[in-house]
Amino acid sequence: MADTETTFRDRLEERAQNKAEDTIFTFNQHFLVANFYRFINRASDTALLILSFLLLSTQIMGYLSTQAPVLIALGLATITAYRRSVKPDKRSQAFRESAREYHTLYDEIDEFLKVQIPSDERYSDEEVKSIYDDLIEKRRELNGASPDASQFWYYYLKYIRGEETVVEQTTTKDRIRQILSGN
Repeated sequence: MADTETTFRDRLEERAQNKAEDTIFTFNQHFLVANFYRFINRASDTALLILSFLLLSTQIMGYLSTQAPVLIALGLATITAYRRSVKPDKRSQAFRESAREYHTLYDEIDEFLKVQIPSDERYSDEEVKSIYDDLIEKRRELNGASPDASQFWYYYLKYIRGEETVVEQTTTKDRIRQILSGN
């Protein structure tokens, strides 16, 4: 009977580890997308400021050709139209909130893996399965409610940044553990 419980918990642990890995990549992916849109938002703000200053200075000083104000106004209109259609500030906020929710879910799955699955005497198999099912349901709901990031960001994380870098961000180094525990 103990072999069946171990096998059950081992299978559940492996499935939970897969979900934890998916969650790590998703919250990193969403943080990257949020930071990208925040950069786009700030860059477009800066471009608008510079173009507005140029337009104003051409009118006050009159040192550019008569076509320059038209080109600057066209640049302002293009950037404004882009910002209105893409809404980088709102996208950044939505992805950042989603990333925080995925991070919270990852923390819950991590606790499940490190505390609840190993505790044979504290949690029965039924309780462990129920906790796992609740986590999976949260993940499904979060997947349905979250903004969709393109595959580009996943491939960037996996192949350019590297899987090890992503996982290192979620683990505590031994030295830090010693400091936190006072040893």
